[in-house]
Formats: sequence, C-alpha cells, structure tokens
Amino acid sequence: MHGVSADEGTRWSPRWALVVDLLSRGGIGRDLRNLALVYVDLSGADLQRADLRGATLTRCNLRGCNLAGAQMAGADLAYTDLRGANLEGADLTDASYTRSGWQPTRFPVNFDPDEAGLHCLDEPEEPTADLDRSLG
Repeated sequence: MHGVSADEGTRWSPRWALVVDLLSRGGIGRDLRNLALVYVDLSGADLQRADLRGATLTRCNLRGCNLAGAQMAGADLAYTDLRGANLEGADLTDASYTRSGWQPTRFPVNFDPDEAGLHCLDEPEEPTADLDRSLG
C-alpha cells in the first residue's frame, strides 16, 4: 500500500479503506477487535491504545508500529514482523506469535519474550507477498 495514489473517485472495498485509513490517519484508540488482516504492510502505523483483542494479523508487517498501550489479548501475530515496534504497556495476554520476528522491540514492563514463546528471527518471511489474498 505504500506509494499507492488515489483520488476521491477511487472506490475501495471496506477492508482496503480501513488499511488506507490506518496508514494515513492512524488508529489511535480505535476499536479494531477481531480485525482480520493477512499479508498487509502496516509498518510505521500509529495504533497506540487501539483495541486489537482477538485480531488476526498473520504475516503482517508491523515493523516500527506504535502499539503502546494497545489491547492485544488473544491476537494472532503468527509470522508477523514486529521489529522496532513499540509494545510498551500493551496487553499481550494469550496472544500467539509463532515465528514472528521481533528484535529489537520495546515490550511492556515485566514481559519476557522468551517466556511468551517469542523467538528472535533474523529475517522473518516477507510478510507482504500477496495482499490480495486477504483483502478483496
């Protein structure tokens, strides 16, 4: 999505419109519960204090995202690139991170990535290989 240009006549599906909105205006404090995005590049998005409980963000690029204070309990972050993300104060209770790349990332106080099952990957799989599979 980075570098895409559109005018007021561009028609977006609801999911694409949400992604464009999150990238352009951010999602500070937004209710995004049970959001389902796969293979989406949200790098650098400001999602602090967003409610992402139960969200599926599999294979997304969240590199450099500000997720400080976000509610992410039960979120599926499998194969997600979290490198450089700010997760300070985020609630990661029961979130899953199978093969997510995360280092360096600022985690909440008293959060141990090793205990949570996070494994530091040098280079996770390219998360934005095919956007059309999750958005239509």
